[in-house]
Amino acid sequence: MKRKKNKPILLIIFLIVFSLGRSSCLYCEPTTLKQIVQEPDKFDSQFVKIEGEVIGEPLYAKGAVWINILSKGYHAALVVPQGYLGKIKHWGSYQESGDIVKVEGKFYKECPMHHEMHIHAQSLEVIALGAPRQDIVLASKVQTAVILFIICLVIGLIYLIKSRHGTRS
Repeated sequence: MKRKKNKPILLIIFLIVFSLGRSSCLYCEPTTLKQIVQEPDKFDSQFVKIEGEVIGEPLYAKGAVWINILSKGYHAALVVPQGYLGKIKHWGSYQESGDIVKVEGKFYKECPMHHEMHIHAQSLEVIALGAPRQDIVLASKVQTAVILFIICLVIGLIYLIKSRHGTRS
């Protein structure tokens, strides 16, 4: 009796197990926001993984929150479940740098539900905490500002004196 070879069945089982072990992200290495913004057709309805600084303030919607992230001059809107909001401690602004997050989600060039270009986040991980910014004003800038203030004050006084007393003939 000859034994049947089960190569097709083994191949199918191997492919199923291999595909289940992989991440749901089609682009397993992080995609840059620049790539997504410049080629939205390529990434439309695809799972992407991006990193960026959380900026601005959260915008609340029904059952979700809109947040913005910034990376190397490019920004993107994210729709995340409200439960993810507790992970973010610092929001980027002039006073502080925002948390750096790694987000995996589905990118939409034009979302059928929201009619906007954004990413529906399925996972959000804070990889670096933000911190207050320490803005240092150079002494030369302070000196220049004081000198310009004095010049403006003198010109203003001259104008006030001329306008009140007029010119003499």
